[in-house]
Amino acid sequence: LGILAAPLVVAALGWGVERTMIRRLYRRQLDSLVATWGLGIVIREVLKILFGAGSRNLPFPFTGEFSIGGTSYPAYRIFLIVLSVIVMAWVTWLFARTDFGRKVSAVMQSRDMAMAMGIDAQKIDGIVFALGAGLAGFAGAVMTPLITLNAEVGLFFLARSFLVVIVGGVGSLLGTVLGSLLIGLGQSFISLFASPVIEQIILLLIAIVVIRIRPTGLFARPE
Repeated sequence: LGILAAPLVVAALGWGVERTMIRRLYRRQLDSLVATWGLGIVIREVLKILFGAGSRNLPFPFTGEFSIGGTSYPAYRIFLIVLSVIVMAWVTWLFARTDFGRKVSAVMQSRDMAMAMGIDAQKIDGIVFALGAGLAGFAGAVMTPLITLNAEVGLFFLARSFLVVIVGGVGSLLGTVLGSLLIGLGQSFISLFASPVIEQIILLLIAIVVIRIRPTGLFARPE
């Protein structure tokens, strides 16, 4: 039930935030970054007041294992891999093959021209922001059995998200997917022979090198 409710609740919250705060800051990127960071702090503190600052663990919705090549893998992790592929395929279809996706692309490429053609850019902004928030809520819901849950847990994934966008490239859906694969596989490989602290340092250095060589990201779309 939580997996179904989380994306709807978070999408509604995202839509409200976009309409009341983000909409006024689209042309002020630094202000937008500071405002959303501040909002994140407020949300974390409210969660601490409501649920406490302690940590808790949630049970797996189902258990079991699959044996692949003589190695056992938890069934829930296999489920997450399949689910991720399905969600990525759906998002790709939504933005690449539908009228809505074409409108989003038009607004991104030339907001003024899109509005001149009759596209409601503000409506597109709200829907996309709510969709992104809903997907984040869905990801958080399905990931909770794998992590220790507390009010600060989002900071870990926030840092990873920045690295993925930096490596993959802003504005590129394919770049986001490939960037997340590179970061995820790189993290898993580095963790085999390095401590978590060294792992974080190496990933940050990789991101810095990528920015130095390709400021727009490895898979960013050409202008």
